[in-house]
Parts: sequence; structure tokens; C-alpha cells
Amino acid sequence: MRTTRAAAALERLKERSQEAGYSMTHLSDGRFALTLDGSRIGEPLELDHFVAFVNAIAKGPPKRVSKFEREFDEKLARSREKQKGPGQGKP
Repeated sequence: MRTTRAAAALERLKERSQEAGYSMTHLSDGRFALTLDGSRIGEPLELDHFVAFVNAIAKGPPKRVSKFEREFDEKLARSREKQKGPGQGKP
């Protein structure tokens, strides 16, 4: 399970960056190291930190927001402004 999350993050990185030279090494102490064409990138990291590091290298596409979600967010913002009332906003 541990290597599956790391491998999935690596595959997403390869897909996003269009660079097939990325690979990972699973060290005996349980940490993971990212390499690009044989040279190590950064330090070996624990699983959660490794996945966050790999995801930060190449950001994914922005999340799609539907028309209904956008309208709901706008309505929520207007509602919050009404609740503040006059004189309770920013100085």
C-alpha cells in the first residue's frame, strides 16, 4: 500500500510534466527518493512528505467548478455580507 501511493504520485508527475525520466527509489529505511535521469532530486522523504513533494513539482489542472457551485458560492458570499450589517465590515 505504501509504494502504491508513491507510485501513483510519480505517475501523475510523469503525466503532468511530460517527462518520462522521473523514477523513485524505495530505501530500506522506508523513505522514498525521487530521481530524474539518474540524479536524485531533493532528500529521501517519508511517504506523506514524498507524495506532497512530488505533487508540488507539477501542479495538476485546476478543479472544474460547475455553474451551480459558482452561483452557490456567490450567494453564500452575499449572505455573509448581509449578516455583517452596516459598520461591521472592514475599517
